[in-house]
Amino acid sequence: MSLPTAFGSMSLDATSRAVRRILDDGGLTATRIFGSGDLDEWRIAELVGNRAPIDAFGVGGALSTSSDAPLLGAVYKIVALERDGTTAAPMMKRSPGKETLPGIKQVWRTYVDGTANGDVIGLADEASGPPKSEPLLACVMNDGRRVQPPKTIGELRKACSLRVDRLPKGIKRLEGADRYPISITSTLRRTADALSK
Repeated sequence: MSLPTAFGSMSLDATSRAVRRILDDGGLTATRIFGSGDLDEWRIAELVGNRAPIDAFGVGGALSTSSDAPLLGAVYKIVALERDGTTAAPMMKRSPGKETLPGIKQVWRTYVDGTANGDVIGLADEASGPPKSEPLLACVMNDGRRVQPPKTIGELRKACSLRVDRLPKGIKRLEGADRYPISITSTLRRTADALSK
């Protein structure tokens, strides 16, 4: 179906409403509308808040660029060194303003009544994580080969959705979001303190 040229100057909200009317009038009430075009989380929230009849959104540029923070300050430092082919000795390099934590890490997510209430970063070889927690990091490659067969897009989507659903509602708000607590284990802190002397 060709759409009137006037649609090009209409907002996505107005366009979706006009297209919904055309589809419904043509008996195509089950046809879904997919909206795209310079969308980000703020624009999508506005469209959803206005109840625009859009069933799905395509986000492109906002996934690969950041208009509000175009630079990401990061540092890559060696945190462990393999010796004798078996032991990864923790290392720590210090630069002003670029402190790193030593050793190979694990991140445990803790839960209260099924809702995440914080992440704890520790050394991967610590005996266990905090009570009522699950490890988030897993080995996926070893010697250049997959450790497990690849997951389907459906399995990945389901796992991602479950993780997001278990996050506290307060940290998922676009405005005034709560801070999500992240801490480090006492073992990791002691290791860092010992190597910084």
